[in-house]
Amino acid sequence: MFRVKFLILFLGLFLFVNCNKEFKGEGKVKRYTLKFDGEKRVFRVYTPDNYDESKSYPMVMALHGRLGNGRQMMKSSKFNPIADQKDVIMVYPNGYKKSWNDGRGEGPAYDDNIDDVGFINALINRVTGDFSVDGSKVYVCGMSNGGFMSMRLAHELNNKIAAFGTVTGSLGSNYNYNLSKEVPVMLIAGTEDPLVPYTGGEVADSDTYSRGFEELFHYFGNNNGCNNQLIEELPEKENDGIRAEKWTYETCDNNASCILFKIIGAGHTWPSGDDSLNENTVGKESSEINASEELVNFFLQHSL
Repeated sequence: MFRVKFLILFLGLFLFVNCNKEFKGEGKVKRYTLKFDGEKRVFRVYTPDNYDESKSYPMVMALHGRLGNGRQMMKSSKFNPIADQKDVIMVYPNGYKKSWNDGRGEGPAYDDNIDDVGFINALINRVTGDFSVDGSKVYVCGMSNGGFMSMRLAHELNNKIAAFGTVTGSLGSNYNYNLSKEVPVMLIAGTEDPLVPYTGGEVADSDTYSRGFEELFHYFGNNNGCNNQLIEELPEKENDGIRAEKWTYETCDNNASCILFKIIGAGHTWPSGDDSLNENTVGKESSEINASEELVNFFLQHSL
């Protein structure tokens, strides 16, 4: 009996460690704070397993969705093992009261007039000063509210960030800033998203409206002087009724390419991530692509 109990305990520990490695990676993660505009902001930095201060590394900042936090984003996106493979430093900041002031005009960060563009700028300065970061290879992406924030940063902080990505987050239809330069962007969205409509419209429980993802794709493509649009149907990986298309503007000024992954049948989820919300709330998950891997591969093609 003791032997059986020991084996069960060992197996449980083995599965726990290996499941954690699926998102924790082999490197080191550490929690930090930054005082900005009178608020103590929390962020986590992940350095890959072969981190060497004598070298310089690209940096990817991943912004969580509404009601999330940096640790949850690290777990759900599974970026860290990819950061090990690609020699990338990851940064996971916490939003203000689990929200970002993303330009739509709602949520705690907006209500309290939080300058999240300024905070991200200060955070980039802090991390590039404390770690061996290649300042020409700083990237930002996000999920949902964090994706909306990434799209705002694409307009207001493109002098410091080389490329942008969003999963299930668009741009508020009330957002009227004009781009002053070409901006590389990757968009990933599910067509059956019940919270942020793929074709645009009212964002659930927010009284705000967003642009459709195809509209956003063409918006950035036109800004970047792109032409030669391609649509590729990707091979199905699972027999679950979900399939994916990759839309690409491959000929753009200053190599500022635009990509849209249209995940047909998927909901408000991070493809191949670890989504914890119920399917009845967010729609179907998808493993047709690995969103984190696609984002990192896209980012590393671009620099300031």
